[in-house]
Amino acid sequence: MTTGRRTLLGSGLSIVGAVVVPFSAALPWVESGQAKKSIFQLARTAREFGLAEAADQLGVANRWVVEALLGALFLAPLLAGFLVLLMLLRARKTAACVTGFVALIGVAGGGLGLAALPGGLAGPLVALGGGLFALVGGFLQLASRKGPAVPG
Repeated sequence: MTTGRRTLLGSGLSIVGAVVVPFSAALPWVESGQAKKSIFQLARTAREFGLAEAADQLGVANRWVVEALLGALFLAPLLAGFLVLLMLLRARKTAACVTGFVALIGVAGGGLGLAALPGGLAGPLVALGGGLFALVGGFLQLASRKGPAVPG
């Protein structure tokens, strides 16, 4: 595969992943009674009930780790927009790093959602898939040595 095609494929996969990960947050992640809840609703409920403090007191996870994971959900749409801007500015390596953050949010959130939430609804699966797309796209961008992030 030529460098230009690798860069173009990496850019495309990165953008698809960066759009899919925030979109997955609006999909149903868990079913509570007859209501299906998105990850945003779960994050709000976790904050209201003090999940971060409880996890810290029980020794499951540090409070700042739980707060960072909940905050990352709301950061993903901003990162997606920033990624597109970086690609238009042809800042390929910086765009690959931002893609890595989006991939981390998608893979970690989707993987944890699949492992911890019952029901296997669409949200965690789509987040995991989007994160994997972003991860492959970021690697392809870093693997290409020359050329713009977007043809033209």
